[in-house]
Amino acid sequence: VQATNEQTLNDMIQKVKVDIEGLQFNTSEFKGLKSSYLLEGFEEILSILENSMTTISSVRSSHYVSQLRKESDEWIRSLRQFMKCLESLIQCQNKLLFVVNILTNSDISRTLSDELKEMNFVEKVWRNISSKINDDPSAFNVCTINQTLIDLEGANDILDKVLKSFEKYLE
Repeated sequence: VQATNEQTLNDMIQKVKVDIEGLQFNTSEFKGLKSSYLLEGFEEILSILENSMTTISSVRSSHYVSQLRKESDEWIRSLRQFMKCLESLIQCQNKLLFVVNILTNSDISRTLSDELKEMNFVEKVWRNISSKINDDPSAFNVCTINQTLIDLEGANDILDKVLKSFEKYLE
């Protein structure tokens, strides 16, 4: 009975591995930003990721997990990082689309030149990440590189500052 239950848990982990490693972004040209891409397919990726996290949580709560404890703990850590990175990617892309749209359709850029100098970092980060994804659309690969999340968090912080400057300008 123990061996059968352990095998069932192992099969569940292997299914998660196959599902997660098969997740891919779709890309399209980012018209407002040279050599950059827009990412698509977030809904499907998030859905499969959430299901996978539930599966791994079930494995971890089983009485028969002892032989698979280390592997299931590694998977839950990886999946949590993947989720955090995915959320940062979505935020960054949404904010960037908004900011680029405002900058290309208004004269606000002349007034906020200091804040916009920091946008060079954001554009570089987005260009780098979106180009990597365009070359290798594996969502899990790009989101489990620590530097990706660090860069996205920095870009999101700058985008937040730029958006606050927009609000002040419009008041």
